[in-house]
Amino acid sequence: MGSVIHLSRAPVGRNSSSGRGDRPRDGGTALVLGGGGITGAAYHLGVLNAMNAMSVRATVNDFDLYVGTSGGAVIASCLANGITPEDLILANIGHPSAKFPGMGADEIMQPDRRGLMRSMVRWPLGVIGALRRYAGHPFTTRLIDGLGALAEGLPPALYTTDGTERYLRRLFEEPGRSNEFGGTRRKLLITATELDTARRVVFGEEDSPTATIADAAAASIAIPLLYAPRQVGNHDYMDGGLRSTTNIEVAIAHGAKLVVCINPLVPYVHDVRHMLPSATGLPARYLSQKGFPHIAAQAFRIMAQSQVEKELEVVTHAHPDVDIVLVEPRRDDEHLFVFNLMDYGSRERIARHAFESVAIDLVTRFPEYEKVLGRHRIKIDRDALVEQLRSIVEGWEPRFLGAAHDQLAGRSGLAEGADAAPSS
Repeated sequence: MGSVIHLSRAPVGRNSSSGRGDRPRDGGTALVLGGGGITGAAYHLGVLNAMNAMSVRATVNDFDLYVGTSGGAVIASCLANGITPEDLILANIGHPSAKFPGMGADEIMQPDRRGLMRSMVRWPLGVIGALRRYAGHPFTTRLIDGLGALAEGLPPALYTTDGTERYLRRLFEEPGRSNEFGGTRRKLLITATELDTARRVVFGEEDSPTATIADAAAASIAIPLLYAPRQVGNHDYMDGGLRSTTNIEVAIAHGAKLVVCINPLVPYVHDVRHMLPSATGLPARYLSQKGFPHIAAQAFRIMAQSQVEKELEVVTHAHPDVDIVLVEPRRDDEHLFVFNLMDYGSRERIARHAFESVAIDLVTRFPEYEKVLGRHRIKIDRDALVEQLRSIVEGWEPRFLGAAHDQLAGRSGLAEGADAAPSS
């Protein structure tokens, strides 16, 4: 019998406590990274660094399989290539010790100029179509009907994923890395949704369409209306999260017996007794008072969470021998909800917050976590994570910001009576 550990929440699903379920297990280990836009990717990095902080030997770069969806596809493709989460976050916050440049906002948000040019040709035809419709049915045509005809002349999206593809291609063409699915250090799978057939495609599988890793990741992050569909071969693809924001069953289908899934997208449960900050400067008591962006975000999060819950219910019954660790933000964590999914400037704050909040949950529920991972011969150390949390409380930087060795040296110096002080 397997276990489901749902971090940031009370345990759910089945949970074995003795007998055969506690014996060491053979089978692959998989890291599944769900979608969530730019802020979701930052959440991934914070969580992954917290997981590394309690590792004894293995790290998050040592899973047998990586499954990435949407923003998680970018992180997963880097991990499978041996790039550490520490290196990723240092690069993306522009830290002086970064080993490579981060992805710029202009690369993530590259305007869809080709789509705009095509719309300039199609728009007049849409106007003619709307007028023709009104002339034929003047008493039954409503404003929404005319807008529908005009909308067909609009660009497919605001941005294109070309910049992301170029960045990843350059990154993976460095020595020791690969832009081909068969060339990564660990097995990698990336999900996307084919636009015309609505079917899920898993790039990296034997019968999947031919694509580079950078192209597949660019297709997986193509959020509808925000990004234009990504053409790979003769087909158009959109966000892999449209069918499932996590795709846990893909990892299980490839033999994983331990699945660690990070899902940044959860709905926010707001206590109306407390006010919410807003961009207008006016506090809001209800989510509806924060306007369209937050209403749309909450609706999207609710639908995404419904998919995950249904998927988890199915796989836990169909595969009772698989252990699943699901890491999600707390439902009442307003620190994450106040940022929109594509907030580029919030990456460091979200990564820091994810590290601290998940680290506390890992320490609090360490026995459960240790028990499940122990069945898969993975050793972890609670004290190492507690030490990092204590350092943060005392004013030191988290280890993933590259100051771990200086911190330890400073702490030793203080213990010995030397003059030492935390860096500002």
